[in-house]
Amino acid sequence: MPRFIAVHPGSFKEQDLAGLAQRRGEMPEGVNWLCTWCGTSDPVTYCDWEAPDAQSIVGVLDAFQVPYEAVREVRYFEPDAGKFIA
Repeated sequence: MPRFIAVHPGSFKEQDLAGLAQRRGEMPEGVNWLCTWCGTSDPVTYCDWEAPDAQSIVGVLDAFQVPYEAVREVRYFEPDAGKFIA
């Protein structure tokens, strides 16, 4: 399954993320929010997703009214394995 990083302006509060997490059942099949990284000194948030395509994630973000700057397809390099694994 392709992986994506969604870039969001600002840092989300923990309670906001918890509320969004409770809505994961509303996401289309095959769209999975894996984790979120919030900046501590920069007001930016990065969310790691699995989905068939970027538009699937954009649809979820729009439906949940979550602002975003970009959704980009990425690959994950595993240092211990010495290769891309996703």
